[in-house]
Amino acid sequence: MGNGDVYAGGLNIPFFASAHFEKSADGRTSQEQANIIARNALRLLMMGWQNGWEDLLSLQVIKAVFLRRDPELMRGMRLAFQQGFQHVCEHLQSASVSPETAPLQFKQAQLFLSNCLSLLPYGDLNPYESVAIPQWINNSWQLVDYKVVPIELTPTRGFKALFIKDEDRVFAYGLEPINRPDAEPHLIFMGTTYPAGQGFFSQIKTDMEAFETAGKKLYRSGHKKIIEWLDKQQQKVHACGISLGGALVGILSTHQGDKLSRAVILNPAGLYLPWRKSRFDRWEQLDVKPPVCVQKNKNDPVSPFGVWKEDWDVIEVIPPKDKEGPNALAAHAMNYAGLAETQFLGVDTKADNEARSKRNFILYTMMRSLFYYTAIIPFYYLILPVLRYILSHKMQLTLTVAFALLFSSQPAFALALIIPALTAPTLLMFNIVVSSVMTAFLVDKSLAFLMDKVNGKKESDFSRFFSWLNQQSLVAKLFFTLGLATMVWEAAAPIIMPTLIPLIAASTALYILAAVPLAIYLVHRLGSAIQIIFGWNEVQAPLCHDPKLPRNDLMNIYSETQKVEAEFTYEQLNSYYHAKRCILKNKPFLPEMDKGRVEFRADDSSLSKREVLERGLSHPKTVITVKATKAKIYDIKETVAIMGKIGLHQLEEGRIKESLEPQHQAYQRGKV
Repeated sequence: MGNGDVYAGGLNIPFFASAHFEKSADGRTSQEQANIIARNALRLLMMGWQNGWEDLLSLQVIKAVFLRRDPELMRGMRLAFQQGFQHVCEHLQSASVSPETAPLQFKQAQLFLSNCLSLLPYGDLNPYESVAIPQWINNSWQLVDYKVVPIELTPTRGFKALFIKDEDRVFAYGLEPINRPDAEPHLIFMGTTYPAGQGFFSQIKTDMEAFETAGKKLYRSGHKKIIEWLDKQQQKVHACGISLGGALVGILSTHQGDKLSRAVILNPAGLYLPWRKSRFDRWEQLDVKPPVCVQKNKNDPVSPFGVWKEDWDVIEVIPPKDKEGPNALAAHAMNYAGLAETQFLGVDTKADNEARSKRNFILYTMMRSLFYYTAIIPFYYLILPVLRYILSHKMQLTLTVAFALLFSSQPAFALALIIPALTAPTLLMFNIVVSSVMTAFLVDKSLAFLMDKVNGKKESDFSRFFSWLNQQSLVAKLFFTLGLATMVWEAAAPIIMPTLIPLIAASTALYILAAVPLAIYLVHRLGSAIQIIFGWNEVQAPLCHDPKLPRNDLMNIYSETQKVEAEFTYEQLNSYYHAKRCILKNKPFLPEMDKGRVEFRADDSSLSKREVLERGLSHPKTVITVKATKAKIYDIKETVAIMGKIGLHQLEEGRIKESLEPQHQAYQRGKV
């Protein structure tokens, strides 16, 4: 588009009824207070900067941003987003904004909603909550319920996966319409988060990756899962993201743009122009290219770097003075697209690329790469693991120091190891260190195991080991125990001083006793590392997607009070219940009784499950209405799709069950 051309504008889109901050009041629960904080934060981001923003900087918020995420704040943020989307939909309906009557305002509404979606992952999207989002369907604005599908971008196998902890995992989020097949799916890439946010260190690492577009490392490890999700969708997908998320959308657009309906990006770093063309850059080869819109907020510090494809729409976003953020960080995070006075002016993409070439070479290429190799790599692979070990083993390290002091003052209590090559003082120091480490390990793990027993949990290393051991056969347990004992004895016997006096005997017994759990732990850690490197490990859901986390009642997809309707054919329902009852649960196809949790209606008449299955044999293509929880509707849709694929490939019975298990387990996991 031409330089200075007006792309959109003229529409006020309030995210809430009032832009003024809500005041906290005594007598409210902690969750209610968190909900107020969340709504006020979104007022600031969506409705323009305002005085009094300092009130948001409470101790609770500072801790949640820099130390540890607050589950109540995250829950409140998701609820605030949902309340905002409902208000936006009502406003757009009343304003009669359409592409025919007000094309510039309609474009602005689309930009605003895309930017809202780009910020949505900062509320720790929960796969067991739905999100209702306004969408233009059949010439009207409608709220569409979406199922959240996390798509992991960080590697789950290989050497690099050994350095990725639960809090380092990064996800994109697919939003699939639950009961509206005519609705557009969304794919959201999260931007660089705050220090306590999910995936912070992984995001910083890929932001600074040398000689690459920001985000390329994550796209490289996660693109197969992204493509798999894109291929499942019935319609082309709307992709969006802010900052790092926007850069990822840019990479996706050049690689899989033919699967996208549109891409809307806010304040991203542009593409890195490599000396050798990236294997993910297929932009020139795409037969069908999606419209890509890049928004650059005034004073944003990130979007001045990188380059754009010349046929992308690049827009300078200039907010009204009284709503403008006070600094570059605020400018980077703000969604100005909901303000009527905001200007959306086109940028000459080719001229913009040429103007930034020198800056790109000095800062985006040379300085960023230097910082990556001299600071990011040493910190991520050396300093960070050491810091995390210290913080996660405070008790064990404290006990190690305590036992070292004890054994230094009373050497007789330390292990009696003979190593002829060492002098007496060195040997004494060696014995003290070994004794301290092994004894502290035993005491620490034993205390953690006892705390598990007291609290009824199974989170300690000993608890997990015994749980694993209980699942093995008696023969396996015997061989494991004998093998471990033999290994420990062979390692210990040559260097243990002969048992001459009872005190040394006690020391020898302590050595063997302490060596057993340490050996078990080391064997377990080595085995786990080998499994991760070769991809034999079972990937678990992260803690931020734990089904036991509290959910918002309004958004809980398993809530019996939030049922929705969807249409299926008798044939599809027969396929679903055949999969569930016959293949997965080994039950008869026709049920003896109907629990009534799922409601069926045909020709304004209610039907039982048995009647539906019986009618399906004679009227397979007839469409009926099903009313159930959102989780159930989504489960039916996904299971029917899987059964359809199985029918095309004629799999064996065992492989059919294997294909159905992941979706069945995903559905069952949320029923807590």
